[in-house]
Amino acid sequence: MAAGTITMVDPDFGALKYRVDAWDGRSPFTYEPSRTTHFAVQILAPQSGPTSAQQAVYRDLKTHYAELWPAIAQKLIECSDGVTNVDELREALNPVVGLYMLEEFDDPSLAEFELVYDLNRPNEESRACFVRLKPWEVLEVVAAD
Repeated sequence: MAAGTITMVDPDFGALKYRVDAWDGRSPFTYEPSRTTHFAVQILAPQSGPTSAQQAVYRDLKTHYAELWPAIAQKLIECSDGVTNVDELREALNPVVGLYMLEEFDDPSLAEFELVYDLNRPNEESRACFVRLKPWEVLEVVAAD
């Protein structure tokens, strides 16, 4: 560990490292229909750690993920060339999903954040799909190669 590196174990997110103005880490989360095993989190927060509002949104995300998944999956299929159904999507998805909370909020009901899904496509470069959420609905999906 580099000198001056700030680390913590957050009760919700787990082990985190502070880098510039955000906390990064990998938080275990298993959801078999999408093959998800972890969230790779990046949370804009003070050096004291994620806020109680960010922690609440994360707890709620884990609770609501199963009901969000059908809408997320449909949007991922729509933004993915060559993926036509949920089974193909499941096979293409990286099991680690990015979770970006890069906007400040005090009220969890007003939070907006992104989930980032990496799709591994045979014979093509991978594609990342950014799913913007507001509790508890999908706002938009944008693909980046």
